[in-house]
Amino acid sequence: MPKSAKSARIHRSPLRFFTPAAQVDLPPTARRLLEAAHRLLTQSGVDALSVEGISREAGESKSLISYYFGSKAGLLGFLVDWMFLKSLWRIHQRLLTTPEDERVAVLTDAVAASLIEEEDAQRLFLDMLPVMLRDPACPSQLSETLRAYRDVYVRWFWEGPEITIPKVVVTMAAMTSALIDGLSIQHFAESGSVDVAEALSLWEEFVEQRLGEARASASKPPP
Repeated sequence: MPKSAKSARIHRSPLRFFTPAAQVDLPPTARRLLEAAHRLLTQSGVDALSVEGISREAGESKSLISYYFGSKAGLLGFLVDWMFLKSLWRIHQRLLTTPEDERVAVLTDAVAASLIEEEDAQRLFLDMLPVMLRDPACPSQLSETLRAYRDVYVRWFWEGPEITIPKVVVTMAAMTSALIDGLSIQHFAESGSVDVAEALSLWEEFVEQRLGEARASASKPPP
């Protein structure tokens, strides 16, 4: 008896997919669909990412997009995660062996490097963003993706059970995500117009201060 589309659908959290060398356990057909979408995006731009175009490029039935990803919007959301997964994994591995009070410095260095090393993926994401915002089916997928990235930053900033995470840490995770995307846009629009290293250094000072305050507050015994 074949599995339903709902049971076959691939869940899309970068946290779920933190695996060595980013080797996500994807079914071969799902991987072919993702690779086809990535080729079309790279070669022909975001307008080429139709259900028909992706299925034709992959040599697969278009119904399999719904089967594995729920919809075209689901595939696009997964594609965003997939493009950045290797760099996320590299950063995660470094942070696993970094003391909590030194992680922000490591993270800002990694962000600066990723603006150069992951430039193609960043550009592709920014190309996809307006389309995902206009498509009525995409905002929930985009929201899920952005929430997952905020969760990644929270995990990097703060150790301990979820129930103990201060609100300020969650807010700083959202601001970090916004900073990275904003610096990417300015960097691509006019390279050299913003001193990325200086911006990240100022951000590092701010985050270190607020995290220090949050840790001090968390360590105080209850009244």
